[in-house]
Amino acid sequence: MTDPKPTQSVSDDEVLSVEECAELLIDYVNQLRDETGLDDEQEISIYVTDVPLIHSTLAEMGDYIREQTNAVTIVQVDLRSGTPMPAHLPQIEVHEFDLGPATIGIDPQGEG
Repeated sequence: MTDPKPTQSVSDDEVLSVEECAELLIDYVNQLRDETGLDDEQEISIYVTDVPLIHSTLAEMGDYIREQTNAVTIVQVDLRSGTPMPAHLPQIEVHEFDLGPATIGIDPQGEG
């Protein structure tokens, strides 16, 4: 079995607002789409590790993020409870979030 896409790591300034966090999540999801060759119209599920800022952002702006990324679901992966990020997903690790790092993965849904 081959690795679908190597995990990447991105580091930058720390994000402090839910608005900035939402835009970053959208940017990273779209970057993963481009890297994996998924069309913008392809529905996806987003998996993201649950750090406090991401949790707040999804509570306040989850509908906006789903709309902007054509996501049918956003799954918050809670590593503390023993629920790992699905290893087969294309992923990116980011360090901009409070108490991060966070990992974002996408999973195509239906037919593309």
